[in-house]
Amino acid sequence: MSPDKLTVFNALKEQFVVEQRRKAEEEQAEEMLAKAAEAERIAKFASMSKAKQDEIANMDPSWPIEKLPDCDTKWEKIVAKG
Repeated sequence: MSPDKLTVFNALKEQFVVEQRRKAEEEQAEEMLAKAAEAERIAKFASMSKAKQDEIANMDPSWPIEKLPDCDTKWEKIVAKG
């Protein structure tokens, strides 16, 4: 391979490696955020009363907003509505 082609090849190779590292770091950060959000959700659920846990566990997300217990699903429906 000529020196010019080798220089271009090496530059492209380095660019590819840097991009792959960046993608891996972004994926790792997203996974950490998802794990933290899940841990927070579990902690919130554990701190609820037994009656509230049962109410949320037995709810149907398709219920109208007025019938839903206070929870993330109700909040998301309210935000989406408007």
